[in-house]
Amino acid sequence: MSFRDRLRVEILSELYERDWMSISDLAGAVGVHWKTVQRLVNQLDKDGYVSISKMETFPFTVKAYLTERRRQLASDIFSIGEGKLGKADRLLLMSSQT
Repeated sequence: MSFRDRLRVEILSELYERDWMSISDLAGAVGVHWKTVQRLVNQLDKDGYVSISKMETFPFTVKAYLTERRRQLASDIFSIGEGKLGKADRLLLMSSQT
């Protein structure tokens, strides 16, 4: 798995665990520069995995969160049982479902 794909999975995992996160919080959680996370989140938004919203008051935080469809799909996948799939593998499975 490429670094970019692994990072996408980590971002989706962080958003699955929480309701929403700011770009800077996501960057801290996955350990990369915020501009890298912003580019990936924008692509995930374009692909329909996440939604982003910008706060209209200072500090103008950009919030990212899983779309309802993707959150439900992730919940369905995680409820199957642990089996041999780890969290990252389950999120990869989620990302392959359309």
